[in-house]
Amino acid sequence: MKHTNTIDRTRDSQLARASTEDMSELLKLATDLRSLSVGDKANRDQSRTNVRLQLLLTGFAIIVTSLLISTAQSSLPGNALYSAKLVSERVAVYANPEFKENVMMRRAQETQILASQHAPSPLVRSALKGYVIAMKEYKKTDTSHSISSSPVLQFCLAKLRAAETVAADDTKPEIARTIHVVESLDT
Repeated sequence: MKHTNTIDRTRDSQLARASTEDMSELLKLATDLRSLSVGDKANRDQSRTNVRLQLLLTGFAIIVTSLLISTAQSSLPGNALYSAKLVSERVAVYANPEFKENVMMRRAQETQILASQHAPSPLVRSALKGYVIAMKEYKKTDTSHSISSSPVLQFCLAKLRAAETVAADDTKPEIARTIHVVESLDT
């Protein structure tokens, strides 16, 4: 305490010797420092608010994206969310190349569903084309399975054959050609 009083007295005596101009500059400097201190607190508070808002918006975006991708998984060609489904499948195949089997099975199942709904020919053609592409991609990486030895390939052909039996007359030949193409890949 005694030391603090000595410092205060020294400071007071130095200020007493300061000129009016020096005092004016010192007061201005003290005012500026105080406003900086108050401003820094306001800036820190604003920064914290901005970070919280960014985290909240990021969390919201993640939730919405997850829901969108989840909902898209049941979409069919022609549906607005089908593109999101295809993108999510590409990401899944990139992360796990074995997911190609699932993609191929999905395209075969989509073909059957569209055929049973008597969907317009362009949609059925789109599903068939998607299936052939998925099948070729699958066969590039897995040449060890023939159709007769692979439950996945048998599932796909069964779906295509079921699609052929329920399809509208204008899409049956296209499905038959796709089945023929798939069977020819087995050789």
